[in-house]
Amino acid sequence: MSTSCGLDPIIDLQVNLPGLAVVQISVDQKEDLPALLRITKTAILPRDRDKVSQLISPRGARPLRPGLSLRRAGLRCGDVLVAPQMPVPELAVTSGSFAALRAGSVTTWGRDPKPGDDVVESGEDLQSGVVEITAHVSAFAALKADGTVTCWGSAATGGRTPRQISQVKRIFHTDRAFAALCNDGSVVCWGDQLCGGDPGEAAKELQSEVEFIFSSSRAFAALKRGGAVVTWGEGLSGGNCGSVADQLREGVQHIYSTQGAFVAIKEDGDVVAWGSSVDGGDASRVASELRRQAIRDVYTTASAFAAFMKDGSLVTWGNARNGGSSIGVAPEVLRRGGLRSIAAAEAAFAAICADGSVVAWGVPEWGGRCTSFCERLTEVRFLSATRRAFAAQRVDGAVICWGDAGSGANTEQVQGQLQCDIGIVFSTARAFAALSLEGELVAWGSPGDGGDCAAARPLLTSGVRHIYATDGSFMAFTAEDAGVAWGDVGLRQHPEPEAEESFDAEADAMLLVCLEFRSFLYALPDDSDDGREASILAGPNDALVQVPPPVQFASNWWRMLTYAGYSNWVATEDTESFTRQGRYVPLPLMQELNLHKIVCFSTEL
Repeated sequence: MSTSCGLDPIIDLQVNLPGLAVVQISVDQKEDLPALLRITKTAILPRDRDKVSQLISPRGARPLRPGLSLRRAGLRCGDVLVAPQMPVPELAVTSGSFAALRAGSVTTWGRDPKPGDDVVESGEDLQSGVVEITAHVSAFAALKADGTVTCWGSAATGGRTPRQISQVKRIFHTDRAFAALCNDGSVVCWGDQLCGGDPGEAAKELQSEVEFIFSSSRAFAALKRGGAVVTWGEGLSGGNCGSVADQLREGVQHIYSTQGAFVAIKEDGDVVAWGSSVDGGDASRVASELRRQAIRDVYTTASAFAAFMKDGSLVTWGNARNGGSSIGVAPEVLRRGGLRSIAAAEAAFAAICADGSVVAWGVPEWGGRCTSFCERLTEVRFLSATRRAFAAQRVDGAVICWGDAGSGANTEQVQGQLQCDIGIVFSTARAFAALSLEGELVAWGSPGDGGDCAAARPLLTSGVRHIYATDGSFMAFTAEDAGVAWGDVGLRQHPEPEAEESFDAEADAMLLVCLEFRSFLYALPDDSDDGREASILAGPNDALVQVPPPVQFASNWWRMLTYAGYSNWVATEDTESFTRQGRYVPLPLMQELNLHKIVCFSTEL
């Protein structure tokens, strides 16, 4: 195959060994994890080579696994991989629950389900033999070494294990459905039917020869042997490729996606887009530019594509305001020597140019304009992004942020800690966290999304090996193999501390861990049975609360109910009901919800 068109086979990467070195490597896209580890070790000092056993992608809380080419593993030019000095477990998350995989065993913890949710609990079959965990917003799917699958979470979106599923080798997902690729090349789907959980008319084409599956937010695209593509799911999100079906019958190398569109790069240089036109499903405007030379890589916001071309130039399409138009920026990129790498937020792109400077485009208020920071954006090595802000890390370790103040652009409270010696930056949807070269932790941005690590810092005194960033929280693994999470799930520890089974009204004091961010702890006096809160003992953001001795708890009422987004839940044993703003629920539902394990709750915001 000619390298003058299609995807360029070489991927340029950086590997960050925190506290030791940063190495730049170029590797063929067809290589896999063992080859990448071998190349990385040859590029560092001999004394440090034994410390590299895992490489972690900037997208996803999991180490890279063998068995996939680097391109299929999702790596892109300019990506910064982290090589923790000690192995860390794989982590999968939904909107409020965690699952950690180590040595074949899965441990789960996190926010309890809301009343009325049809939720499947995790089972004992997760104690051994698990090789991979996949998760979307509300469900998990664990792949075991024998090819079977175990699911848990929301039943409506894939939390219930499908019948007669076996010989699975990989699991993929949209926002509300799963698709399993089996050893014989067939595909099994489950979850929300409208989001890819039912292949419908595409089922016949998914019986064999499928090699890989890509996804948008609500649709799947399967790549078959010979380069044919089969799609299903919501039509407006790319599940219907009828208008370009003839162009997708053969020769497709790789597929990229926004939330509502796909683009396929073909071996002959053609670029085929489909799905929502406002999300990048129409590339006709730039088709000739994309065909004239090889594409280094393609990057995406929620609704726009940006192609990094072989000569360092930039080509964009999709939603113009959200990064699909780079008029004015593309010529500037060439004046600065061409592109080195691109980072994407929700509605804006930022790129490092060959001279170490930075350009940005897209929604100005969300990171699409950085002109006021130009003097400081020099010798930039890495870029990180939340949904609406960017952080640039310079060679000297200083960090410069811009975009939406509430999403990480406001560094006023931590500016002194970001002047130099930052080793690596991580990001959730609305917050950043960074580790200095000495291992010190600093976080900023939305407190509810991980921007406040004050409560977590005392639990990390043994040192941080690595930080995983999920959509709304960070999780740090310490040298003692413990995990500490903070953000939209509150303050969580892994393993979790053992919860008290009952309150002791005669105790001099009690320590209660508030596991929900923005939580309040309420107490009822002995003579109150009407469900009204009597006093607030703890304010927002308190992670550890000491209840003073004068406070008395009625011996006959149960603990508070912990569900983010709900308010004023109070359980009372004597009335055989609990109330939420005046609503009564029967005692059997109390028992079903297992209220005796609850210690605190949140108020509506």
